[in-house]
Amino acid sequence: MERHRYASRLVLVIPFIEGHIDRVLSNIERWQKYIPCQPHRGYHQFIDLLFYYHKDITSVRGLVGTLKSAISSHKEISQCFSVIRFANARLNDEEDVYPLGASRMFFRLMGMNTINKYNYMYYMEPDNLPCKQYWLDRIYEEATIVGGESLWMRGSIIRNGVSMVGTWTFGEHMNGNAIYRLDSQQFFDFLALVENELNGDPGKYVESYDIAIYLVRKNRTLIPWDEFTRTASKFQYTDLVQNWYRTEVNATEVCNKYSGTYLVHGRNVI
Repeated sequence: MERHRYASRLVLVIPFIEGHIDRVLSNIERWQKYIPCQPHRGYHQFIDLLFYYHKDITSVRGLVGTLKSAISSHKEISQCFSVIRFANARLNDEEDVYPLGASRMFFRLMGMNTINKYNYMYYMEPDNLPCKQYWLDRIYEEATIVGGESLWMRGSIIRNGVSMVGTWTFGEHMNGNAIYRLDSQQFFDFLALVENELNGDPGKYVESYDIAIYLVRKNRTLIPWDEFTRTASKFQYTDLVQNWYRTEVNATEVCNKYSGTYLVHGRNVI
């Protein structure tokens, strides 16, 4: 077994709503083909899996058992995680409206004691599909070795090749399906500022937490230039995951084309 120099802890978070339960189960079924890890590497002892529900997961009869069974019934999947956990955002009906509801879920998670024990998180929505074996090992390596203490957020710019995206004010933003640092108070202070700005004027940020993260960083009245230059390198683009937004694409074909890509995210990814 390889020994990691920091033995940092990572949590793989799967946020989802009731209407996406089938997507979650379908994604996990996909893990049987694209096996998450190689147990002999030893990373699994530092990785937990967290299912994160928009309301109260116990309100859906049998759902906790179904999710546990989906993982435990396949050894090649279950052996990749130390623990399986569950958490609830408990959004009320007024809060639970897309896309602002998804942003509220993200920030609510960041305020939970549930994540205090971890150094890093990978936020993996149900439409974020693995397309290469040992993708979880690679997430762990990019978080703890490649990024390490220098990163706050590591993820994908929009990769669909549509030139119009470059004209958007937020075209260069990093998609929320990303690696996040969880043991940096400075990063959490920044996220608190972002949450406050988003709550104050959701439309300005297209009601999206990841767009808000990008636009707040660019706002010199909120982030002075000196602070921006000191923290710019903490936001890191990577090929690990590619965000194709709403463009139809085959995840396996993307992974075959890009050696460093292990996951593809997008509404129309197959």
